Amino acid sequence: MPIFLYACHSMAFAKRCHVRTRVGNQRTLGRREAEHAHLIAAPRGWLLLYLAFDTEVIMNFFQLLRKKKELIPLVAFMTVAATGATSFALYSLRKTDVIIDRKRNPEPWETVDPSVPTKLITINQEWKPIEELQKVRRATK
Repeated sequence: MPIFLYACHSMAFAKRCHVRTRVGNQRTLGRREAEHAHLIAAPRGWLLLYLAFDTEVIMNFFQLLRKKKELIPLVAFMTVAATGATSFALYSLRKTDVIIDRKRNPEPWETVDPSVPTKLITINQEWKPIEELQKVRRATK
């Protein structure tokens, strides 16, 4: 019978962990069960992945870095790379030429303000409307 976690503050240090079954019965898990309860089914049947970041896990990571000092540059470079990739992805998704929602806004380039530069560097660029294009736009609307 699938169970889900009800109240358990620290999986690594928990001696008792209260769970509820789907029926609603409450029982207590032992320490070994609590440590190995990673995939837990929620009351509506959803599977949740329980990620326990305890102070013990973090301290073990720092103790490993103290013992094996050659891992410090690797961890630093990986952290910088992950942060850079995440920030670039968020920056790219905020640009005007990226279409995320086509149903509500099929032509987002029509609402772009021409006075706001969309490039990082704009050198000697002046925007002037093309009269022929403006006539075609007015005729199609």
